[in-house]
Amino acid sequence: MLSRVSSSAERGGAGRRGILARILAAPVRATGVAASALALVVSGFTGGLEPAAAPGPPQQAAKATIEGKPWNVTVNGVGYTKDAKPLRPEKEGDHWIAVGATVEVTADETRNDIREALTLVGVPGLRNEKPSRVLLGRDETQAPELHPGLPEKLLFFWEIDPAAPQPVEANVQIWGKTQRASTLTGHRSWLDPEVKAHVIVPVQNLDQ
Repeated sequence: MLSRVSSSAERGGAGRRGILARILAAPVRATGVAASALALVVSGFTGGLEPAAAPGPPQQAAKATIEGKPWNVTVNGVGYTKDAKPLRPEKEGDHWIAVGATVEVTADETRNDIREALTLVGVPGLRNEKPSRVLLGRDETQAPELHPGLPEKLLFFWEIDPAAPQPVEANVQIWGKTQRASTLTGHRSWLDPEVKAHVIVPVQNLDQ
């Protein structure tokens, strides 16, 4: 488990607290438009002759809360940095992209799968769509679980190839699950992960 960052470490380099503060302070333009509305617009321009594509997960504006189960998610911003000490990438020299988000568990039980709430797509050089680390913003520790009704500001970290161009924007996908009885065990569980919405967010260079 990662140890808490010392005050001296925070003062030298980006630091996790610095990243969170700068992401939350960064202005974010509203780019959200529902996919169904976009389909209607396209249909209108083509005179309605072509059938509109089936609407997919809606695109939402940053800092808008996507409500759902087993959590609500608000994407607060995205940042890019070459160094997020004391975090160490699995591949030496990798850079980092971090999504600042507020997550509130809406299920009745504590969740230890918060890492599955977000994925990133369309970012050049991304090592994985799922985050490699999730940290609590308030005390700079790993976020192994969240409790119902207690929203937390979190940082989701992804490693990124340093040879890739610095990302201009990121597509943050918000996932949800359905609680139902398992066909294998008969027990009720949170299953069927599905993308509920996606948020296109400009990426702030945290090293500038």
